[in-house]
Amino acid sequence: GGLKACQGDATIRPGDLVEVSGLTSAAGQALNGEEASVIDVDEDRGRAEVRLDALGGKAQSLKLQGLRKLDLMIGDLVEIVGLESRQGERLNGDKGSLKLFVEDTGRWEVLFIPHRLMSLKADNLQRVDTAVFEGRA
Repeated sequence: GGLKACQGDATIRPGDLVEVSGLTSAAGQALNGEEASVIDVDEDRGRAEVRLDALGGKAQSLKLQGLRKLDLMIGDLVEIVGLESRQGERLNGDKGSLKLFVEDTGRWEVLFIPHRLMSLKADNLQRVDTAVFEGRA
């Protein structure tokens, strides 16, 4: 955990971390406030398949409107997405951890292995859970 900062894109994608909120069924209400990682999104049905720690990592299909993408925070594991320059495209898919949000530039300082520090916009960072980061998902 750490300091919160503005999230770029609110679109929910596979690999994102979300908070369950606003579910009204009895089963759904028990999940409100829980964090989950998105496995797959079915926009046609308006649902996302998520992995919930509260259910021992079990997958569950939930309504997209019942999910809120979590803000980036210091220490989060992220993957670079959406860079379009020739040099930037080579970086898409690289994973690192958030070290610092620089208010002046509106960018995150991201530490990559081995010890490479870059400054990137939130729009080009996607939170990933530990399993995705370590290549186990």
